[in-house]
Amino acid sequence: MQPLGIPEAPVLAIPELYLFLTTSSIVVEPGKPLVASGRLTFRGIGLPAFIQVYLKGPSYLPETKAFNIYGSFFTGDFATVILPETPGIYEVFARAFPPPPWPAGILPPGPALAESMHLPLAVGVLTPDGMVQITLPTGEVQVISPPTVVEVPGAPGLPGLPGAPGIPGLPGIPGLPGVPGGPGLPGGPGLPGAPGAPGAPGAPAAPGAPAPAIPIPLPVLFPALPEKPITVLKDRKLEEDYKEIASWTVTAGKVGYLREVGLISTVLSQTEWRFTIGESSQFSDKVLPAKVELPYPDARLEPSTKVLVEARRKEGLFATITAWVTITGVEVG
Repeated sequence: MQPLGIPEAPVLAIPELYLFLTTSSIVVEPGKPLVASGRLTFRGIGLPAFIQVYLKGPSYLPETKAFNIYGSFFTGDFATVILPETPGIYEVFARAFPPPPWPAGILPPGPALAESMHLPLAVGVLTPDGMVQITLPTGEVQVISPPTVVEVPGAPGLPGLPGAPGIPGLPGIPGLPGVPGGPGLPGGPGLPGAPGAPGAPGAPAAPGAPAPAIPIPLPVLFPALPEKPITVLKDRKLEEDYKEIASWTVTAGKVGYLREVGLISTVLSQTEWRFTIGESSQFSDKVLPAKVELPYPDARLEPSTKVLVEARRKEGLFATITAWVTITGVEVG
């Protein structure tokens, strides 16, 4: 990580080259880590690159920090952890550069190949009514709505690379015609011809033709899979029987990755919780002493798996209790 002003280097406009970026949440508490991940693609194929992810903000005290990471050689995927420490509103975005011969951490020279969309990030405390509470350094407290992400067209891409010329063919042996070849990559010089029969000059050698192409193995590149961020935020007044507060069912034909589940109610000491993932019960009849955020660092969920959080108030209690649940994740495919 390095603080810096964003360099004024331009971003190239290359058709069909796109830099995708997503974050594990659009609201995070101060000092808590946030995962920023993405992929650089050209015509749907992942490309390796040197990536800088930028954290710009807060809005009232502009500062930019860069987090460096190399994309996967085979898929172009990248992921890094950023740490916003000061409450406020930020922007998160990324730029891709050619894989460099210099150590990570040094500012890359020249223009960027592509730039991602700018994602909003609120650093503060999520209130029970779904708002974000931000405490400024002056002590002033602001309550704002969570930011929203609007998709914009991506950046353009890299042109294709030209093919290589063929290898020159071998010269013919004196007295015999040369062996024909096919197109391929450039190679070394031909072998010299053998001497002719004694007493008679050899016939002129036929010109060598290009030799067969030599196959060169290339790395297998996998097409980029679309990703859909999942954010569920729901509330409900509790009854004496368990009722669903919030759930997420992974779409059929897609793979889900669970990231975090948050639980809170107006009277935690009188609230009992039940939490299941698919057929697996995580806990039941659990009373929480404080608000809970359960991290699941990209736990894989098979298609049609359901994440379900239920709650109820204790028997005989007539007070009105409201429970809130947040579920965040991503669907791929």
